[in-house]
Amino acid sequence: YLNTKGPPLNDVRVRRAISMAIDKEAMVKTLYNGKATAFPFLPPGVRYAMALEDYPPDVRRFLEYRPEEAKRLLAEAGYSSGLDLVLNVPGYYLAPTSMVGEVIAEGLHNIGIRVKLNMLDRGRWTGTISANNWTPGELGIGPRNAFSAEDPLGFPGFSSTLGGRINRSNINVLEYDRLVSKFMA
Repeated sequence: YLNTKGPPLNDVRVRRAISMAIDKEAMVKTLYNGKATAFPFLPPGVRYAMALEDYPPDVRRFLEYRPEEAKRLLAEAGYSSGLDLVLNVPGYYLAPTSMVGEVIAEGLHNIGIRVKLNMLDRGRWTGTISANNWTPGELGIGPRNAFSAEDPLGFPGFSSTLGGRINRSNINVLEYDRLVSKFMA
């Protein structure tokens, strides 16, 4: 999750750089012993999921591991000397979920983003990240089991203008909602 209510995460170049700084395939190999799937948005098996290779090339490039391009985007966004971010991690989950934050922090460090890991207990996670009551410009990770294959719009990355949906990233784009609604019909 990326809280986009404030800088630096309200800049699409920073969000793209973060995405490109994380080596998802290496994470699958090292943390999950190759027994997981790196997916860009919705996991395989969800009705509207797409494999990475099915995304248009101009979108796919932001979902792939490209640390040099990530550094370039950060510099373009005005952060050539790097920046500091907080990454909220649910500390109540066992490994490898709890180690995902460390791997993300390392990838971000490699492009110049200094990350402070903030391990949250269940109560703090529920009262802040889950309740969407957290500091603008922070990152958060969490388990991807909060939606069903029949209701992928429950996924927290979707815009909140659809009414009552979880929106931990604070994205509100009416045109996006219109397209998703049309696609889901």
